[in-house]
Amino acid sequence: MRSRSCWLNSRVRSSSFFCLPQGCHSFLHDPVNALIILTIVLVSGLLGFWQERSATSAVEKLLAVVQINATVLRDGSPHEIPVEKIVPGDIVILNAGDIVPGDCLVDESKDLSVDEATLTQTARNRF
Repeated sequence: MRSRSCWLNSRVRSSSFFCLPQGCHSFLHDPVNALIILTIVLVSGLLGFWQERSATSAVEKLLAVVQINATVLRDGSPHEIPVEKIVPGDIVILNAGDIVPGDCLVDESKDLSVDEATLTQTARNRF
């Protein structure tokens, strides 16, 4: 996700680019066209800022609601914790369909199957 200062800098650059014709119209003594162009540029910039702010807010709310948990063995008993709190030494218990929360060493398994296409960026054969 882009930072707000990066977005603001790109918005200022694009607004500056579009204000160039406004300066030309003012220089050529055509104030009506200059005012129209300046109004369009300002409204466009404000609408873009408002949309970006609401989209960022929506993404932040969704990320606050969605939390990926993993089951780990700590002190001999299973605990369900957020994946951000997994530390080296935790034993991760994986079931069918679980997402591997990071680099793991498989200690024991039964009927383990891994789709490596997502890791290697290759397409799966569907013949």
